[in-house]
Amino acid sequence: MSTVELVLKEGPVVIPSLAGMGVDRTYPLWNNISASESFPPQVKSAFYILSVTNSVDEPDEVAEVEVELIYALKLLATAWPFSGGSFMILDSREVLASPRFAGNAERVRAELLAATGRQLVSRSFAMPVECSATYHHPPLEFASAIATAAKSHLGLRRLLAYQQAAWVGYYGRARSDPTSWFVDLYKIRDLLKKLYGGEEAAKVRLAATESDWSFFGQILNHNDLRHAELAGVVPQVAEEDVRRLYRLVREWIRSHLRASGLAST
Repeated sequence: MSTVELVLKEGPVVIPSLAGMGVDRTYPLWNNISASESFPPQVKSAFYILSVTNSVDEPDEVAEVEVELIYALKLLATAWPFSGGSFMILDSREVLASPRFAGNAERVRAELLAATGRQLVSRSFAMPVECSATYHHPPLEFASAIATAAKSHLGLRRLLAYQQAAWVGYYGRARSDPTSWFVDLYKIRDLLKKLYGGEEAAKVRLAATESDWSFFGQILNHNDLRHAELAGVVPQVAEEDVRRLYRLVREWIRSHLRASGLAST
């Protein structure tokens, strides 16, 4: 039996709540997948290391397990900003896109093949260094619970995916589609209404104020962004209002997680 592993180095990262202590913990996900986090003690900042692993017995299993691990990593990434971490972007920022995570799947497959007298040409992954980020606390305990719930619930999975796409669309990289960020923000509020059976019920369950809810709608209507996905309308929204929009959807999703029994920051 061998272990397939994907490793992501995030950082350098600052985690003030650790007060100089390190962290080295593992949490179960699903289908025998485990996720681990580590951060060294007695440092002001360092790389936070996240890994996801699963075991394989046969060479032909490696590729399938690697795909499952990438999916698990993607779900953890969508849960990250609600778990104590900052936004986690898995795509490289290089001109030629490549994943930021590194894996040993090819090596494991090669070892299993070698045991049968066969060979495999392996490949490696580059991981660019990101800017320093501050984590409220080590994120994996909460992220693993949220990701596991999202694995089983399509509504939550889509909600987290819209939030991730909206953030990446506006802040994460060059915007090839200048309307996509708000289209995704609109989908968040629209999906929340559907999850709670209507607008009024959603506002009550999410503790959303009337002024915030109306502000969101007014920005949407003023810019005709309901049809932005088809019309390609470029939003004309002040930066201050954009920040408020992102803050609101993040608060509403956090409220939804709490209402769903998922602890989050």
